[in-house]
Amino acid sequence: RYVGLANIEANTGVYDVMEVFGNQVKSSVGLFKKGELVFSKLRPELRKAFVSADEEDAYVSSECFVFQNPNPEILNIEYLAFLLRSDLVYGQIVFQISGTGRPRININAIQNINVPLPPISVQNEIVESHKKAHKAYLTHINKSILELEKASEVLRNAELRAKEAICQNLS
Repeated sequence: RYVGLANIEANTGVYDVMEVFGNQVKSSVGLFKKGELVFSKLRPELRKAFVSADEEDAYVSSECFVFQNPNPEILNIEYLAFLLRSDLVYGQIVFQISGTGRPRININAIQNINVPLPPISVQNEIVESHKKAHKAYLTHINKSILELEKASEVLRNAELRAKEAICQNLS
């Protein structure tokens, strides 16, 4: 069970776990468990961060940090993942990114982020609100995919009609 950087969607917290053989993974890995937060240190502008909802442990690219929640009564880990994907955090780390071809952020920059910590009830509300917004986002994405398929079909039909008209008038 492995999550590579390509399996983490930018800006959303969505990830896919792949079943791979150990020899298919070409670098060192980190282990993450249910409820732990994974944050990509490579290309932080993509804001790849998620909280594992899987019951089974999995491995993640060494290009990711894995964080445990030190105190669930004070911090909702999904709230922290949401913040790590936000402009609030990116604005704090953007000047600390190093490298041009493969830009990275180091652990010190992450550990020094100033995170607003409202009461846990407010954090929970923010997380629930974001989950609802993400569900609506997926609905719109699916509608867009269907509309794009319809648009392609319209163009294909127009091309077929044009070919038929050309063939009929050449006979």
